Amino acid sequence: MVKHMTATVTVDMTESDDAKHRYILYKEWDKAKPTCTIITLYPGAAELVITDTTQMLITNHLYQLGYGAFYSVNLFSKIGIANRGKKAFVGATNKANDEYILECVEKSNSVIFAWGSLPDKNQVVKHRVEAVLSKLSTYSGECFRLTDNYGEKECHPLSPKLRHSWNLIPITNIT
Repeated sequence: MVKHMTATVTVDMTESDDAKHRYILYKEWDKAKPTCTIITLYPGAAELVITDTTQMLITNHLYQLGYGAFYSVNLFSKIGIANRGKKAFVGATNKANDEYILECVEKSNSVIFAWGSLPDKNQVVKHRVEAVLSKLSTYSGECFRLTDNYGEKECHPLSPKLRHSWNLIPITNIT
């Protein structure tokens, strides 16, 4: 016997008029299931049709965790800052990015902080994390940190340790 199956995934993207900042990449495959906001470092190469490894891993894991949609937002919204060194983060975000992060979080059942360990190594990134967390201090939904299997180190979705499963540690106090 043969079974035919189909799925529709809606992808929306919000970027600045000059295309220098990507604020939101939204994917939805099941409106009846919960929505998540995941916050990573900066936009990768993903677009409406083209995906990158980070977005593929996020989509796969959130689907497996029972989500039906997610907002992918970033601490830094500037496109093209990957592999450009520590100074690339200076001025790589703006007020609009903060507004979009807050908007996505308010529309979500939960938030996952998945920026990895870079805040431990880069003061600009550390201060940005602190600024974003302070803006989210009144969020009432569930918050999680993406960590290694021991819950000790914060990880980014690209971490090889997390390729097959995610370890989400609940956060009771954001700040």
